Parts: sequence; C-alpha cells; structure tokens
Amino acid sequence: MIPARIARLAQTALPNQAVISLGSLASVVVAARGLPPTEFGLFASIQVTMLFLVGVVNAAVLMPVLVDPDADPTR
Repeated sequence: MIPARIARLAQTALPNQAVISLGSLASVVVAARGLPPTEFGLFASIQVTMLFLVGVVNAAVLMPVLVDPDADPTR
C-alpha cells in the first residue's frame, strides 16, 4: 500500500507540472511578441541553458536520492 503522504504528492504532481508548463509557455509567448528577434534569441538561449543546468542538477542530485532515499548525498 502506498503511504498517504506519497499518494497526496502524486495527486498534486500533474496539476503542479501543468501550471509550471503553462507559465513557461506564457513567458515565451510574451517574450516572442515583445522582443526584437535578436533579443528573443538571447532570451531563448538563456532559458535553454537554465533548463539544461536544472536537468543536470536533477540527474546528479535529486534522482539518486529518489532512487535510494537512504543514500548519503555527501559521499
């Protein structure tokens, strides 16, 4: 049986991801409509770099802890 805390978190994961994704899409649309092409290119490059770095952190730090919650992240 799934613990109640984990089940509650799982129920909120999809709406949480939907809000974050829609907010990201909205910021890109606003930037695309309001910035000149060269500045939008810079905005897009910075956003891609930021998302890449977040993915690296997720892969290096968060996923090992999720896979093995008893793992010591300092080793």
